[in-house]
Amino acid sequence: MVLIRSTIFALFLLIFTPIWSVLCMLAFPFLSAENRYIFIGIWNKVVIWVLWHLCGIHYEIRGMENMRAVLNQPVVILSKHQSAYETIAYIALLPKQLCFVFKRELLWRSEEHTSELQSQSTIS
Repeated sequence: MVLIRSTIFALFLLIFTPIWSVLCMLAFPFLSAENRYIFIGIWNKVVIWVLWHLCGIHYEIRGMENMRAVLNQPVVILSKHQSAYETIAYIALLPKQLCFVFKRELLWRSEEHTSELQSQSTIS
């Protein structure tokens, strides 16, 4: 049953995401930056809803009253990234506009790593 629900969810994403992406690109010239964020966030909310109802993945938020207390201030949220779920859920469930920050090493190869790869590929 899990395999069937997971497959249906994957097919849903395969169909829904490109359609929503095109809608976003068409709407972007007419929306402010804040409304663009809200418009994109609809995708996240739909995905969370489908995960809840189709796959049975539920969430619980603890401490949201602390977040509401600082809505007009900058906030840093530190999380232990264990899946892609929280990346989707943060945008859908948290009341502030988010900016993701991550380590540079996730984007670029370090000079050490690049020179190591080059030395391994050199034919002697």
